[in-house]
Amino acid sequence: METENLNSILPLITAVGSIITPILVLILSGLGWVIANRYNKAREIEEKLRDDRVKIYNDILEPFILLFTKDDGLPKTKDFRGKNHAEIAGEKMLSLAYKQTLFKLSLIGSDDVVQALNNLMQFFYSGILSQLQDNPDSSLKERMTKELMRLLGKLLLEIRKSVGNESSKLHYFEMLEFLITDVRKYQSNGKYK
Repeated sequence: METENLNSILPLITAVGSIITPILVLILSGLGWVIANRYNKAREIEEKLRDDRVKIYNDILEPFILLFTKDDGLPKTKDFRGKNHAEIAGEKMLSLAYKQTLFKLSLIGSDDVVQALNNLMQFFYSGILSQLQDNPDSSLKERMTKELMRLLGKLLLEIRKSVGNESSKLHYFEMLEFLITDVRKYQSNGKYK
């Protein structure tokens, strides 16, 4: 008797299975397509955003690169004539165009980049450039220069991470070795503190 019941149910199960299988395959295929499509769109948006970030990062970094450029290495244009690198960098940082670029960065930069930039800008807003020019105390200049390099290196490191090198193990002073000739004087036993 039980075999008869089982034999009568088996064709029913087979029929339901043959109907449900194509429907399940269709649903899973559609779901896979939706997920892949969303992933590809998100990746395209991220790539576009990365390109925008790189341009903004370059614009943000220009005054800081000027700070570490020798006066005789500045372009000989009208805007640069009769000014030292600190004056030119200061003017750029206070310009409307620079402020607009900072605003763009605050919208699309990663949290860590925005925080590092805020720390660096607050350092400048404290009037450090004029303090350094007016104060002959070389130990103060050394401490402030080291702090400026630390903040700039931290910003560069956060930018590096935000454009795809999240697992970077570099020290923030290593981010400046290409820019500052004597930065390794801050090493102890071949390592930065």
